[in-house]
This record gives sequence, C-alpha cells and structure tokens, in this order.
Amino acid sequence: SYKMMIIDDDEITLDLVQALMEDDYTIIKMKSGVQALAQLKEDPDVDVILLDMMMPDLDGMKVLSAIKEDKRLSGLFLLLLHAGGKALLTSLEGINFEAEGYISGASGYVRKPIHAGLLKLKIQRQIYFSKLKREHAIYKQRLGIIKKLLENIDIDIDNLNLPENDSEDL
Repeated sequence: SYKMMIIDDDEITLDLVQALMEDDYTIIKMKSGVQALAQLKEDPDVDVILLDMMMPDLDGMKVLSAIKEDKRLSGLFLLLLHAGGKALLTSLEGINFEAEGYISGASGYVRKPIHAGLLKLKIQRQIYFSKLKREHAIYKQRLGIIKKLLENIDIDIDNLNLPENDSEDL
C-alpha cells in the first residue's frame, strides 16, 4: 500500500482526506509543517504529500522548500492544498501561489473544499508516473550492468569454432 502524508492544521481537512483515501493509502496525518519535516527526516518513506498552503508555524512554501532541498525527499509527489480566494492566491511578495508552487517543485494543486474524485484522479495519475519513473530507473541500472558485462567479454570472433551453415538446411 502507498503512504500518503497529509499536512494541515485544520482537523476537518485531515479527517476528510483520511476518510476519502484510507482504503487505498496508509494515511499519516500531521498538524504542522514542523511536525511533518521532523517525521520525514526520521522516515522519508512516503509516496504522496498533501500540503496545506496556510499554516501557523511554517507556511506550505517553506515546508515545500525544505522538502525539495532534502535529496532523499526531492522526488516526492506533492500536492498543495489551498482554500482559494484572492487573498490566498497571492503571496506577500505578490507572486501567484500556484506559479510559485510549481517553480518550487509542487506537482499540483487541490482547492478546498476538496473534490473527492478530482483528488483521487490527481493522485492516481501521479502514482502511475512515479511507477514509470521507478521502472525506468531500474531498467537503466540493469542496462548499465549489462553494458559493463559486455565490455568485459573478450571474444576472438575469427577463431570461433561455429558449425558450418549448409544451404540445404535453410
């Protein structure tokens, strides 16, 4: 089963996402960015993170930056949660939160109130891409091993004793 970490200071959102996703994922609920970063440092084995943009201790962008700076976590699929509305769509610097999130490494956004079907589709899509990425890495590693093995094989093709081909057998 895949692991999903939900980081949100709103208990209702934590419970709602857990209820929606617990049949398909092992859910880890975190009420703060500080708590989540400490947990990820201890156990980085998470497949999906849903991260609220507006939290009292560390906002979503600071948590996202900390995650992306950690090499063990930088490849994680991370969806940012936000309540929408003009006040939440613009950061203090005047940069659009969505653009800022994508630039910082977020994989996407989910608006609150959460649409269950859309949330599931976004996560399933990303899990599929993550599987492909992992498979690609495995095949690339195996190909590298095969190439090294082939480089170490020294065959004198001119002195091979191969059976003669009879044109009648063809």
